[in-house]
Amino acid sequence: MIVGASCHDRRMNSAIFLIIGLLIGLAIGAAGGLAISRANSKGATTALQDQIAAMQSNQNDSTRLTTELDAMKKSVETLANQALDADRRRSTAESDLKSQIKNMGDANKLLLDETTKIAGALSNTQTRGKFGEAQLELLLEMAGLREGIEFERQKSVAGSGSAGIPDVTIKMPGGSVLFIDSKFPFDRFLDAFGTQVESERDAFLIQHSKDLLKHVEALAKRGYHKSAGSPDFVVLFVPFETLLAEALRIDPAFLEKAFKVNVTIATPTSMMALLRTIGYIFTRNIGKSNICTCSLITISNFFTNSSCCPSN
Repeated sequence: MIVGASCHDRRMNSAIFLIIGLLIGLAIGAAGGLAISRANSKGATTALQDQIAAMQSNQNDSTRLTTELDAMKKSVETLANQALDADRRRSTAESDLKSQIKNMGDANKLLLDETTKIAGALSNTQTRGKFGEAQLELLLEMAGLREGIEFERQKSVAGSGSAGIPDVTIKMPGGSVLFIDSKFPFDRFLDAFGTQVESERDAFLIQHSKDLLKHVEALAKRGYHKSAGSPDFVVLFVPFETLLAEALRIDPAFLEKAFKVNVTIATPTSMMALLRTIGYIFTRNIGKSNICTCSLITISNFFTNSSCCPSN
């Protein structure tokens, strides 16, 4: 009986130990599971937070990109508008330029036609003489000189030793007179600017210079400057500045050669200065009759650089 009880106790103890072991195992498993569960939950929370942060970052990037795209769109629109405006202005400018070029072409054609007509007219000696006279008369009127009072046209010269008649005679205060001739050579000058060959042009201009000098010498031989009351020179009026300018370019001593034969050459610019000065003398000496001929020589010194009156 004692042996049987002892075996039964041992089986009971074994069962108890087994149950206790199971309970301890369950407790340990539960604690491990809970720890694992808590660890997994913490990792999920962190991942979720990271996802939320990434989404917010993506949203900020998207917003910034949208803003930049809007700004870029506005810039492109502005550039497009500026390009359209520039294109409109360019089209308008091109249209205006074409109109101006056309107008210039029309004006040049008209000028060429008129120049050709004038050149054709001036190729005639008689017409050329009338043109020079007309230009001279216009300058006389602009200077305030009156025909029949301060000057006369085509009046014969007494005591000149020549049958020639000067185109204009200006009556100075005190009885002095100034003779002006308005005829001029033009044929070779016209030929010079009618050719495109430079060597031919130079040859024509050299001949023009010689023709003008011959005309100066022929005018000197008429002896107008020897008339009573006349200074020691006569004025040759050439209605184009280039007529004298080209002669001086070919022969720089041209004016000196003219002075030596008592001829002074005046272009429209210098002639106007002379006539305005003469007009001024008339207004300052109305009613005076004892005016020395130095009045005339003084105003013409810029031509001759000489004086007829001795120094006091």
